Amino acid sequence: MRILPRAAFAVVCAFLLLFSVNSSNAKNSHQTAVTRTSVSSGNWDSPSTWSGGVVPTSGNDVVIAAGTTVALSSDASIGSGKVTIESGAILDLAAAYLTAGLLVANDGSEVRQGSSQPEPRASIATYQLAADSTFTYYGNSSSLLNSHPTYGNLNFQTTAAGNGSIMTNLTVLGKFTLDLTNDRELQMKKNFAYSFGSIEVKRGKLSLNTSSGTPSINVNVQHDILIAPLGTLCGTTNTGHVSLNLGGDLINNGTFQPNNGNGTGVFTVNLNGTVEQHIAGSNPISFENLTINNSAGVVLDREVAVDKALTLTSGSVHAEDFALHAGPSSTIVGAGENSYITGYIAKEFSSTGSFVFPVGTDSGYSPVNATIAALATNPSKLTVAAFNGAGPGVEAANSVTRFWNVVEDGDLTANLTFSYRDADVTTPVAEASYSLVKKEGNGTPVVVCTGSGCVDATANTATANGLTAFSRWAIGVPVAPSSAEAMVAGRVVNAEARAVKGAFLTAVGTDGRVRFAITNQFGYYSLRALTAGETYTITIYSKQYSFAPSTRVITLNDIESQLDFVAEGR
Repeated sequence: MRILPRAAFAVVCAFLLLFSVNSSNAKNSHQTAVTRTSVSSGNWDSPSTWSGGVVPTSGNDVVIAAGTTVALSSDASIGSGKVTIESGAILDLAAAYLTAGLLVANDGSEVRQGSSQPEPRASIATYQLAADSTFTYYGNSSSLLNSHPTYGNLNFQTTAAGNGSIMTNLTVLGKFTLDLTNDRELQMKKNFAYSFGSIEVKRGKLSLNTSSGTPSINVNVQHDILIAPLGTLCGTTNTGHVSLNLGGDLINNGTFQPNNGNGTGVFTVNLNGTVEQHIAGSNPISFENLTINNSAGVVLDREVAVDKALTLTSGSVHAEDFALHAGPSSTIVGAGENSYITGYIAKEFSSTGSFVFPVGTDSGYSPVNATIAALATNPSKLTVAAFNGAGPGVEAANSVTRFWNVVEDGDLTANLTFSYRDADVTTPVAEASYSLVKKEGNGTPVVVCTGSGCVDATANTATANGLTAFSRWAIGVPVAPSSAEAMVAGRVVNAEARAVKGAFLTAVGTDGRVRFAITNQFGYYSLRALTAGETYTITIYSKQYSFAPSTRVITLNDIESQLDFVAEGR
């Protein structure tokens, strides 16, 4: 039978119309998927939890509204639907299993999981966890394994009986918080990538490499690491090496361990931030290897030790209030005009040999080379710092405008070479005839050597050999203080022997005149333009500390008198 052309055209049109209607219905069905929103806190499978009193089903979208907590008491599925957790809302998976096409956790929201599973207990095609959202594991899982999404904040506060491992690529944009009971340990393993915004070890122990051999592990932390009083951060426990690349502050109020006492792997901390970093906290910090690679500098807010290698790549270490301690086997490399130590560095010597103290001031690098010729006490220590300005015993107008303080702990013999910069020399034509002058305590400045063989104007150095007594050192034309003029100088510290900055001191003599001084960042002060033989009343005041007594009376029998103060409390 032959179909007429007009009839054939009608059949085709009817088919196309039917296809269009079906496609449109399918599209509209997807666009108008039902959204179930939580209206109160409660169980997922409870109708009273949801708008309209209907529990979400397959194909629905779900919104966990701000201020509500929705908990799963059994497995749930919305098929390919989307779950959105608003800021201030909590989705508690407990030990149940959730199936959805997309899970979106907004900033300020939280997803909680209480099972023993070492990864998210859900069949989610796609995760979108905002940088300030939080995912919390609070069950009895000991490890983080298999596949994980990129987290915002991640809390691992499980109650498992034993230690666990991180054996997965783990990225946390915000803060990773470790909170383990029973002194448990979470161990990182090799062959995985680790990246964190910040880390807080609240309780338990976080070990950065417990693997043997190669490859080494790199742990990247963009901001701060805080070790709480019940927390421990350990570098290595085996033969594998680990590098911690830290962009923020390191604050130790707990335990910082380069290794566990058995590991032979090397733990290197690279401070590579872009803003000023601080090493702080109430408890000791001793590094194996420490690298400074931050042009903004690193500030020591507590005593710090380096046992193996200190690498100075970029930026200064500010050790004005707390010293940097180098162990007997430690080495320092890379120091120069772009990276050195302002303030004090202490080096312990257990054998003869040479060591360069990479010190300087805010106006430049001025190292001290010490060659230890003999050790009467083994070990012994030298502590060195450089300061701006003409030192004691030289004319300010004819000198090198920086000086050094060298402090001995023990008994050793050393040759010292002090390096300065061209810009430090006030009278270049007289530089070759400058003297090296030392001043011990309140004593009179002593000329150690002068001119050729002492000061090298070409190399910008001054050298003294066979030294057994150490003190403040200056370079320039010697000058004797006026017999009619005297001064009172000293240092103000707190009960922990730390410098008190900004303390105000006054000196009042029989003439009624008031002289005053303010302690610098190292706690030092000097009251000048006083008269030898006169009696003065010295009074100290600080906003932060109290002193007992706060007033002392002193008669200036010497050109310079030493008067120190120790604060009693805040």
